[in-house]
Amino acid sequence: MTITKEQRKVHITVKGKTETENGWTISSDIPEFKSKFPFPLTRVSNFLAGRLVVGGTYAVLLEQGNLKQGREGTYATDFFWNLRKLADEDAPVEEHGEQASGRAGPPPDRQDLIMLQHASGVVAQAYGDWNRLPPGTRGTFPDYLKAIAQGATWLLHNHYQVGGYRAQKAGGDEPADERDDVPF
Repeated sequence: MTITKEQRKVHITVKGKTETENGWTISSDIPEFKSKFPFPLTRVSNFLAGRLVVGGTYAVLLEQGNLKQGREGTYATDFFWNLRKLADEDAPVEEHGEQASGRAGPPPDRQDLIMLQHASGVVAQAYGDWNRLPPGTRGTFPDYLKAIAQGATWLLHNHYQVGGYRAQKAGGDEPADERDDVPF
């Protein structure tokens, strides 16, 4: 006898991420579950957690897990749910920032999406590292990210520019004549 687990394509808004010894726990709002509280998706892989940005809304595929102790199975929130994959690999479903506030703007192009995917991985890794610091010794997470950005800017300036890397002129193969095309 084969038991088929229910799968649902839903939209989640990521409210928070926490790294645990069993993977990541993603705190999320799932409108389809009609819950007043954020719903935890546990044991999420590093790969998937790295692609989810806090505040982002994504189409995902969830697979129903076990019935929670003391529940009857009447509601979706009576079960554990496993995040199987992003349903749309070009994810976020909804735009945030300027477009979310109602201001017009162009949709992100492929380069922007790739950049955001890399940035979300960096932020997820940084959050895990920051979260492992003793609470009494760490500052705020935004300050931690600012320090990482400053370090990356310094590295880019001192390693790549001083080390011989030169930016290319837009659309061409010849190096830029001036270094003032880099914003620092």
